[in-house]
Amino acid sequence: MEKEFHNHMRIPWHDYTRKSIGRPITEASLSEKASIIGRTGIMLLSCGTGAWRVRSSMNTLARELGITCTADIGLLSIEYTCIDGGNCYTESLCLFNTGVNTSKLYRMELFVNKFSKNCKKMSGDELHTLLDQIHEIHGFYSPPFLGLAAAVACSAFTFLLGGGPIEMFCAFLGAGAGNFLRAKMNQHHLTLFLCTAASVALACIVYTIAFMALKSGFHISIHHQAGYICSMLFIIPGFPFITSGIDLAKLDMRSGLERLAYALIIIAVATLAAWMLALVLHLKPMDFLPLNLSKSEYLIFRLIASFFGVLGFSVMFNSPLQLAATAGIIGAIANTTRLELVDLASFPPAAAAFLGALLAGLLASMIKTSIGYPRISLTVPSIVIMVPGLYLYRAIYNIGITSINTGAFWFTEALLIIMALPLGLIFARIITDKKTLGFSNETKNDGENKNEQKEKLDVIYHNNALISLQDSTFVLEADRVIFKRGRSVYVNPTSNFISLNKNFGVVQTSFNIPASGPNGMGGVTVEGQISNIKITKDKKGTTYYSMNIMGAGISALVNITLYAGSNKASATISPNFNSNRITLEGSLIPYSQSNIIKGRSF
Repeated sequence: MEKEFHNHMRIPWHDYTRKSIGRPITEASLSEKASIIGRTGIMLLSCGTGAWRVRSSMNTLARELGITCTADIGLLSIEYTCIDGGNCYTESLCLFNTGVNTSKLYRMELFVNKFSKNCKKMSGDELHTLLDQIHEIHGFYSPPFLGLAAAVACSAFTFLLGGGPIEMFCAFLGAGAGNFLRAKMNQHHLTLFLCTAASVALACIVYTIAFMALKSGFHISIHHQAGYICSMLFIIPGFPFITSGIDLAKLDMRSGLERLAYALIIIAVATLAAWMLALVLHLKPMDFLPLNLSKSEYLIFRLIASFFGVLGFSVMFNSPLQLAATAGIIGAIANTTRLELVDLASFPPAAAAFLGALLAGLLASMIKTSIGYPRISLTVPSIVIMVPGLYLYRAIYNIGITSINTGAFWFTEALLIIMALPLGLIFARIITDKKTLGFSNETKNDGENKNEQKEKLDVIYHNNALISLQDSTFVLEADRVIFKRGRSVYVNPTSNFISLNKNFGVVQTSFNIPASGPNGMGGVTVEGQISNIKITKDKKGTTYYSMNIMGAGISALVNITLYAGSNKASATISPNFNSNRITLEGSLIPYSQSNIIKGRSF
């Protein structure tokens, strides 16, 4: 039985490739190339990455396939158009849900980065099979393990917010139960509102039960109930929050606003559910009791707690343990620096958050090349722990009890921090990314960029020329004619050409000397039916095309060579009635793009 995807139908990706099985993707139809590009984009989007990264990957594949791609990207959908010069193909794709999967993101980025080397010679069907395998990468971890990860993360979060061992223990139990329930509900594709509200409610209830049990057994202070907020912080959508800011900064307005709306919906549902439970269970967001630790003890414990907090969140994002541990190290350094700046240097929380995110971005840029994982898989988990979930809850709680001034204060503090975090990552990217640094080796970089652009255009022109050869609808516009004994002349491409439109061909030379030929343009024009077409290709990528053209009282053998990597070509014309062989050199283009002028035929 086909798996149910609610109101979203399956896309039969392999149907795009039925007519070209065995043909390299570079020689496939526009629709087949577009299917690879579009599926790659929608799979990257399903991993939770931002619009800029999705569009960049789609553009990379398009350049490798010799076409142009434009894409409009949202949270759950992509509308894109692929253009090959004469034709265009438009498609709209959408997801039924969103989430974060850094492991799949890593595999998808490997696919894109290795496409030129490993995948260009594969057929479309083989590429879709490879993408099928990547698509099957779901969660590494079971719901119990995800519950444990949330328990560790929220327990560490509790200490970083000022809580002690009692609050950490209760938050451990509450967050573990809540995220376990959320993972089980996500497996059944239940609605976002239900998953969020139910998991937050269970986390608060379990925390309260654990707290009341300790209170009854050990007579602990009522102030230890303050940690109930920490038990639900696993629900905070840190990844969408941060990627929305990055998208907005890069003017991907649709994606940025949709991600921001998604994150705000989760925050609203979670905080409202927690607020209503707090009223029922008589819980209040109190200040934590002081821990009486020295500055050096705070420093050590903050490093440890930040590491385990980021580690837990990374596991929740489906990161492999090696990647999660690496992000944990970055997060430990960056988050501890942020907290120390606030405590020791009296930095405003937003300014400290900016510097913490900046440091995380710089460290990730230094580490990513050695471990091979995408930068976003390191940076976002390492600063998710800095997202002010406690501030947001206190804002909603105080607004709910009509303490508007206090609620506005906490909301403003939270908003400033949320704005500062993606800005820190963006500035780290500006500092470390050579593509965004315009102040060094400007002339050299400009030359390199121009050469790179020319190479990309040459690939596009070559692919268009190859397709036109295969379709037998091309024109070789010659700018140079070489005669039998080696003498050559430069000529006008519009009047010196070889054209073929299906089975009808034209061969024409013109030297702008009226007396030298009968076509009225200083040369000879032969037109007629084409036969004996043969196409071969060598290991270096050079394509050879031969055909016979039969005109009125004249016939010739035409051998065309299309050189690898560009649309430069040469053609040798050997008349069957004499030995006056000539060679035409020029550019091979699709028939529809030519502007040739034909004279009187022979």
